[in-house]
Amino acid sequence: MKRERNIPPLPEAVAARLEELSEAERASLRETWVLCETARPEVAPDPARKAAARASLLAEAERTTAARRLPSWRPFASRLRLLHRPGFLRPVAVAASVMLLVAVAFLLREPRPTIYQAPYGERLALQLPDGSSVELNSGSTLRLAPDFGPAGRHVVLEGEAFFDVTSHKAAFVVETFDAVTEVLGTRFNVRARPTDPMAATRVAVEEGRVRLASKKVPSAARVLTAGETASLTPEGVPTAPDTGSVAHMLAWRSGALAFQNQPLGLIFDELERRFDLDIAAAEELRLRPQSYFKHPPFDVETVLAELTQMTDLRYRPTANGYEVYRP
Repeated sequence: MKRERNIPPLPEAVAARLEELSEAERASLRETWVLCETARPEVAPDPARKAAARASLLAEAERTTAARRLPSWRPFASRLRLLHRPGFLRPVAVAASVMLLVAVAFLLREPRPTIYQAPYGERLALQLPDGSSVELNSGSTLRLAPDFGPAGRHVVLEGEAFFDVTSHKAAFVVETFDAVTEVLGTRFNVRARPTDPMAATRVAVEEGRVRLASKKVPSAARVLTAGETASLTPEGVPTAPDTGSVAHMLAWRSGALAFQNQPLGLIFDELERRFDLDIAAAEELRLRPQSYFKHPPFDVETVLAELTQMTDLRYRPTANGYEVYRP
């Protein structure tokens, strides 16, 4: 078979296994190897998975080659003669090679989720295949299930996002680290950062109805309507609806900061994501509750100056950002 440009040759051990097959079988499996090396990025597995599959293939081929060379551990002479009889291991070796090559080809076709990421310092606006729109806050990730579509609309969120969901008979499900939020068509915000101080999924509904259910206690679900917010308690139970904090939760969409009796660490984390820098502070300072509201435009030093003045703390620049400390 003519070697393709930039395609590495078959490893020697794999080539040896293929020589035991018919010409038609060899051509088919060599084609699989070429497909593994030339698949377009959008359909190929990520480099780590691809490397692992190739390493597994080569290791198995070499293992079966070694098995044919080395004497068996079995002590019986008759079994030794049987194992070294020409062609005895051939069916096993061929089967292993074929199965591994097929597995590599399967990896190329395996459906994988679609992943969207909003890096630090940026927000990302998305249009989903069902017509719904999503706005991702900085440092957030959204994963769409491989079968996202009319039969089911399931996404996984880590971070914060505002959803404007089109009406459809299939429910739209937002899964987070500790909760499942389900709607049919509405506008709502979900915040779920497992690294937050006192981390918990929090939902704010701007329009329509949303069902918030705990992964820990699925039966403890709560339905929220327009103008209501709720979050999960440490025990995994949704809190009673709050009608006074929707505007605070949606403030990030206009570039504002709005925190009411929240840990300082939560404010620092939001500044880190928004300005792509580090803010160091002792844990006891990060857990201190604080309210703070700021409309844009502003820079990080303005916010830190105001926060530290309000809390009798100090701040100073560091190599990667700032440090907040007690004087």
